Amino acid sequence: MLDNKTFKEMFKIDVPKGVLFYPCSGSDTYEPISLFIDSVDEFHFTDINEEELRLPTLEVKDSKVSSIDGSLNLGAFLRKNLELDLGSLTIPTRGEKHIWTLEGEDSRSIEIYKHFLDGAVTLMSLEDISVFFYRRDTSKIDGSGQWWMGKDLLEILVEKMVDGGIILTDGSDPNPEEWNRPWRSLLYTSEDKESFRYFNREFEYIGEINSDIRKVHAWRVNKY
Repeated sequence: MLDNKTFKEMFKIDVPKGVLFYPCSGSDTYEPISLFIDSVDEFHFTDINEEELRLPTLEVKDSKVSSIDGSLNLGAFLRKNLELDLGSLTIPTRGEKHIWTLEGEDSRSIEIYKHFLDGAVTLMSLEDISVFFYRRDTSKIDGSGQWWMGKDLLEILVEKMVDGGIILTDGSDPNPEEWNRPWRSLLYTSEDKESFRYFNREFEYIGEINSDIRKVHAWRVNKY
C-alpha cells in the first residue's frame, strides 16, 4: 500500500527535473503517477498493446487529449550509440498526449504520454529521464522479452538519465547470461539490495516501496 504518500514524502528526497519513463507498462499507471505527481511534470508510458495501456481515473480540474501519431528517425541515435551509420531510419509512431490540470491552488498541469510502441524504441527517443519505473515484465509470451536489467539496455538507459535520477524496479527481465554482474543487486534474484558502482555511476540504494501490485526497490543514480 502507498498510503497516499509520494516518493518525495516517503524518502525526503528531491527528484531532479526530467521525465518519468515506464516501458512495457500495460495498465500499471496509477502508482507511478501517484508516487511522482508532486515532482514530475512529464510521464511516458509505453506498450505495443494499445488496449492494455490505460490511464487511471483521478480527480483533476481539467483534462485534454491529443494524438501524437507521427514518425521517429533513429539514424542519429544509431550512429552515436551503436556506431551504425544507416543514414536515416524512420519508423511510424502512434500514441496520445494527455494534459491534466490538477486540483489545488497552483492549478499545476502534467503531461502524460501513451506510446503504442516498442519500449526500447521509445527509450531511443527520450532524453533527461529522472525516473525509470519498471516491474512485472517477463521474457515469456505475454511479456516484452526485452532485457531491461541487461548490460546493453541498462547502459543506454543510464546514459539518458539525469544526475541523481531514480530507478524503481522489481528486477524483472535480466539477461539470463548476466546473473553475476556489478548491477546484480537490481535483479529480482538478489536478496541483498545494496549500493554499487557501475558505468561511472554510483547506484545508491534508497529503500523499498510495498504495493498491492508488486514491491519495488529504489536506487538513486549519481555521476562520479
